[in-house]
Amino acid sequence: MRIARKFGAGIGTLLLTASLSTAGAGSANAVQATGCGSSTSPILVSHPVSLMADKVKLGELYLGYFGDCKGVYAEIHWNYGAPSPVAPDAGGQGAQAMFHVEGTLYVEGENKDALLKTNFRLDHPDGSYTTSPIMNIYTNLAGKAYAAPLKFLPDVDLTVYKTDYRWSQSTLCANKHIWGNWHTFSDGGWGSGRYGDCN
Repeated sequence: MRIARKFGAGIGTLLLTASLSTAGAGSANAVQATGCGSSTSPILVSHPVSLMADKVKLGELYLGYFGDCKGVYAEIHWNYGAPSPVAPDAGGQGAQAMFHVEGTLYVEGENKDALLKTNFRLDHPDGSYTTSPIMNIYTNLAGKAYAAPLKFLPDVDLTVYKTDYRWSQSTLCANKHIWGNWHTFSDGGWGSGRYGDCN
């Protein structure tokens, strides 16, 4: 699901525009909320958390929500990173490393249940999106109703490899668990963390 953020007015809510052909594209067998995006655009319902590695922002982790299907999902909007390492040039520019990212993205439910997951692997952050399956905010995977406050948060288990301009490789973090900011749908509560550090 490729979603470009479009900032709009609202009580801390940012509108998102979606170029969706099928809700949950990339996770077709795992979509748990149906009719998503048929009559509403997705909105951002958590403050984004910057995913950092070696003082570089690789992307942002957040929750999205479709009002028409009452569906919540986790998403990472990756920044554009170098497709290959770059050595310092004669003009005094600094060396540029490249990063390889892989891991698992999912939404955590209010009962600390890890919901359906999406695995990802990128040779370098490229401005794309990684999106989890869309989950109904009222019922868990077993069909049991959630109670208030309907709390969800995005989670990622992240591994980051760095290749410097000398083509030397290192692992900055391996399967590091990073939580995004939570949102409670019953009362509109928000988490306020700013970043998750891979190191």
